[in-house]
Amino acid sequence: MRKTRKTVLVLAAVVLLAVGIAWTIMGRAQGGAPAPPPQRITVVVTHVKPDMISTYEDLIKNVANPALKKAGVPWRETWATASGQGFTRISVTPLANYAELDHAL
Repeated sequence: MRKTRKTVLVLAAVVLLAVGIAWTIMGRAQGGAPAPPPQRITVVVTHVKPDMISTYEDLIKNVANPALKKAGVPWRETWATASGQGFTRISVTPLANYAELDHAL
């Protein structure tokens, strides 16, 4: 029984060593590729009055989204909260660099 336990421990150690070596080799092989630039996003949380939900959604659909598309924003995601207050909207857009925030005001 002890011999079997030792054999299993030795095999486990060899497997872990082999996996570690493989990860090290793979990491060095991929080390020459430059890292992709970080993805920056802008998150806007909007609390809407309950009686203004349809007006807000129409404004976003008919005014804001076409203006963002015309300005060259590649995508925009908008979510409504599923729990808590149902009148909160969260929108996310990409941010190329932080200088864009200076022009927002």
